[in-house]
Amino acid sequence: MKRKLLVLAVAALLALVLAVPASASKPIKVSGVIVPDWETFKDKTVPVGNRCFVDFSSDNAYGGDIVASCAHHGWQVAHGPCAGSFPGSYKETLHLEADCTTTGSGLLGKQGTFRLRCNGELLPAADPPQLMVMDWRQDCVILAGTGDLANLRGSLTLESHYRSLEDAATVPMTYSGEIHFDPDK
Repeated sequence: MKRKLLVLAVAALLALVLAVPASASKPIKVSGVIVPDWETFKDKTVPVGNRCFVDFSSDNAYGGDIVASCAHHGWQVAHGPCAGSFPGSYKETLHLEADCTTTGSGLLGKQGTFRLRCNGELLPAADPPQLMVMDWRQDCVILAGTGDLANLRGSLTLESHYRSLEDAATVPMTYSGEIHFDPDK
């Protein structure tokens, strides 16, 4: 009797597992560079007490596994006054959103748009702090896509490690992470 119940339970469990709809595609690792167009960079600083709020935007070219043009818009809070050698002088909390349109080979040969939403921080990388000597990191999720990327999901980490003012103009930022495609509904 116990054996029959066990066989029935296993059969029921197997039927439930087989009835589950198709899952997302396997995760695909992606990485590459982000090259800011410094001519499009705009920022506005707003001092509030002993803090500095910054609203900024720029256009950026993604290369590597993701070939896209992305419009970045971000907000940061420097935990210190706006005056002085900023950025790179204070720990900063960052929020970034990016609207991206694939170009060239796109993403795995697919074309469309996608949106990133990111949070992170910028930390001074010198003691004493120096202008543009910093470590910057953003952890991002892919929120939505269109075209061939309508079912795109994933997470990316954006980073840069500048050790001089010249690095900011010549060393690209990087991205890495995993993406997948949800099944069609």
